[in-house]
Amino acid sequence: MAAQWKLLTEHLAGASGDVRFTWSELNAIVGGVPNSAVDHYPQWWHGDRPNTRAWRAAGYEAIEIRPGVSVRFVRSGSVPRVTPIQEPRPPARPSALPSVGPLEILTDLNPARCLIVIPCSASKRQGGRPGVPTSSSGGLSAARRRVLDMRDSQTDESLVLPAWQRYDGNLYRAAGRAVLADLAASGRLAILSGGYGVLDGRDLIGYYNRLMKSGDWPSGLLEQAVALRAEESGLDVVAFAGATTVYAKVLRRAPWRLAAGQTARLVMIQGGRGVSAVSRSLGLALSAFVAGRGGYPQHAVVESLA
Repeated sequence: MAAQWKLLTEHLAGASGDVRFTWSELNAIVGGVPNSAVDHYPQWWHGDRPNTRAWRAAGYEAIEIRPGVSVRFVRSGSVPRVTPIQEPRPPARPSALPSVGPLEILTDLNPARCLIVIPCSASKRQGGRPGVPTSSSGGLSAARRRVLDMRDSQTDESLVLPAWQRYDGNLYRAAGRAVLADLAASGRLAILSGGYGVLDGRDLIGYYNRLMKSGDWPSGLLEQAVALRAEESGLDVVAFAGATTVYAKVLRRAPWRLAAGQTARLVMIQGGRGVSAVSRSLGLALSAFVAGRGGYPQHAVVESLA
């Protein structure tokens, strides 16, 4: 059964202010949100579509969109076309800034004062030098060991490389070794890894083959680890990841504990053009941001995380 978006219009038209729905609540109202709301995020939430017309008809805009988790609707200031109460509405409240926008939003950040968070890559350099992988204390260290020891993992820790050198995917190649080397040397590079969890770019790691799977890790562990890494850095956070990937989901669920005035933002490539093309565009966006020169790749957008 197709979603009944007119029911959302009626529901919002009777609301007295901003509204936040969990995904299950939104499902219940419209009779089932389609998979495209998650699979084609963020474009499904913008433009002229039956779903966007539904909330705009009630005088609302969708912000703070967390696909599969929750969405917040705030008054847009437009006059609703559907209302169950025939009496004047109170003055519209100013609309909050959208959670997704062009990369020009990043111009208020100093790249030298940002922690950069990126995903690992399936393509990796083999070999390295004799050494011992960098270990983490607490639950993350034990979880890493369990993941790397899983039957379907391929691991060789006899030779190690710094994490930023181990990965060799399209994002890493497009960003450039010089950019990544500088970020790692300054302690401003964090990597979400399918085998090691959350890495400092300088951490020594072996060769492995393991996709990032949230089910491999104790619930909330990676989210806590990346939030702690950001908190300890004292920097703004700019992350680069595919919009619907597990890496983006970890970043959206992270319990950010940033100091007053600090922000966390996620750079994505809007539209599905293939994993390789998206990864390369993310690398180009990273290089452009660090250089502060603009000229971001087409379809790049930013989502506010905190």
